[in-house]
Amino acid sequence: MPKINRKYLIIAFLLLILFVSSCKSECKVSPDCDSKKCMSVSCVEKKCQYSIVKNCCGNGIEEKLENGKQGDKCTCPGDYGNCEGKGQLTIRNRQYDAAYLKYFCNTREKCVFGVDAKDVIESKLVDERDLSFFILETQTTFNKPFNVLEDTFKFQVKLKDAGEDLVLPVKITNVQLKENEILFGEETLDKTLNSVGRVINTEIGVEYRPTQIEEEHSLSYKLDYQYTKKVKTSRKDNGTWDYKEEVVRDSYEKRFSSRIFFVNPGEQS
Repeated sequence: MPKINRKYLIIAFLLLILFVSSCKSECKVSPDCDSKKCMSVSCVEKKCQYSIVKNCCGNGIEEKLENGKQGDKCTCPGDYGNCEGKGQLTIRNRQYDAAYLKYFCNTREKCVFGVDAKDVIESKLVDERDLSFFILETQTTFNKPFNVLEDTFKFQVKLKDAGEDLVLPVKITNVQLKENEILFGEETLDKTLNSVGRVINTEIGVEYRPTQIEEEHSLSYKLDYQYTKKVKTSRKDNGTWDYKEEVVRDSYEKRFSSRIFFVNPGEQS
């Protein structure tokens, strides 16, 4: 009986194993197949066949709907990319990261460019001014940083005290926000303080638009007011005085103690 080369036996055995493996079914039913994200699977002729599921976050396609939500970087970063990155300032031909403006997900799960609410601090400044015939207290409230597209400066003016020669009311007629000669905002008023302790409120938006997306400015406000005072004219025989009433129109200016940080998210998107 002729001898069979052992080498050929090994090769034949390996070919047999390969043949048997190729004949082995990949699946009998669909549950036999591995599951894949955003893929539907079915067993066809003992083979697992996959197809992409539409409107599924993770299928690599930017779609209007992702898992039932409007497609966006915040609802599906896997398909749209992450909602991240800071705004850029150009100063002397060099690029710098903004301090506050950035891309972030808002409460409606939309990727927006602006200032996150958690980074905003409300500032309150109080000034008391003795104006001879009366004392005014002015409280100014504003956000840091200040969004020029949305925020306002809130002013509360209170009549803290009044002299005996004051004829009420005190009228507040105008409030201006400015930096030197540059007008940032203005509000013409016709509000009266009729008694001690009385308060009036007003808000001023900013018309100024920064040339950069973020800027700091040193602002002051100017408050115009009007009142009537009693002026002595002549002394009576009984020692009392006759008076005349005189209308006075005046103003005072107050510079904010710290610089104010302005942001303009409309300049970059």
